[in-house]
Amino acid sequence: MRTTTTTTKTAMTVLTSGAVALTLLLAGCTGSDDSSSESSDPSSSASESSAAPESADLTGELAVTTCADAGEALGSIIEGLDLQDESTETEGQLQCSWANSAANATGEIDPNAQAIVAVAQKQELDEATITSQSDQIAGQEGVTEVDDARIGDFGGRAFELEAAQEGVTLSGATVITPSGLFALSATGAGDAAPLSPTEALDATLLLLK
Repeated sequence: MRTTTTTTKTAMTVLTSGAVALTLLLAGCTGSDDSSSESSDPSSSASESSAAPESADLTGELAVTTCADAGEALGSIIEGLDLQDESTETEGQLQCSWANSAANATGEIDPNAQAIVAVAQKQELDEATITSQSDQIAGQEGVTEVDDARIGDFGGRAFELEAAQEGVTLSGATVITPSGLFALSATGAGDAAPLSPTEALDATLLLLK
């Protein structure tokens, strides 16, 4: 007998919220009261978002201040996806979710359903805190630490993730820097996520300067 995976619009909302929760977990968001209030003007655009910045261009600081800015920086990565109502923006923190119309369909999961979630928390992190947060993230199932010179050059660490649950697949990445914690996940119906873990890492770097 053929079995199908079904969902409702509410269930897909939960799926997106679950991706937010997982991204927060992978971002090591255990909380720090010492967050930076400085902001910067986003310089990325959709036409400039086809490749991640080179290491010489990066300082590890957040380059966007709103979900609209983040969407512009991600460019074609979120093409066809709409910013979701559960997205939040507070000083120094972003939780941005984008999904396509297929993700909101009722009944059987649409094979074209996709969602992208980006999380950013601006914090001043010393080396000991970065190590502690990294140990926490590395202990999560499906997480692999990546040796990436673009991130190591400014004292940061990077992680990639692959995970699956019934009917959906998720790829993600987390970057910890002296300026905060940043993560992005891509969720898709079926056996493949919209981005590979490496592509998710590159996408995360598009949010930094």
